[in-house]
Amino acid sequence: MVRQLSNLRIKKRILEASSKSVAIFLVINALLVEFLLWTVSRTDYIILLIIPFSILPFFLLSLKIRSLEYKVISKITDKTDSDFHQLESLLAVYSSLHIDHPLPATREWAASPDFLRTIVEIIFKYKPRIVMEMSSGVNY
Repeated sequence: MVRQLSNLRIKKRILEASSKSVAIFLVINALLVEFLLWTVSRTDYIILLIIPFSILPFFLLSLKIRSLEYKVISKITDKTDSDFHQLESLLAVYSSLHIDHPLPATREWAASPDFLRTIVEIIFKYKPRIVMEMSSGVNY
């Protein structure tokens, strides 16, 4: 988990550096144009000007790919963290209630594991005499 977070931080820094790189690339290209206007004939200038601008679309495409990669990694990490939290909660419910057989599926219309864990914790804390179950979708 810690390694995933450090990888995300590294990806974020790469994206920030990449956007700075585009600005630096454009400034250098502008300076190159000014220099070429001074020193080179017009035909040579046009040929030399085409080279940096032919590279720019590929550079911008690589930045877009990095940006999309960061978004995908971020979404996968969020989903993994959420699933891990739900699994922890479900294990806590099984452990607290000493259930020896599987519960029906949770989620969708049924109560999610983190909600069930909260309910179990509240019942153990306040020890009510009567508990009324009102269609959580997970009963046996």
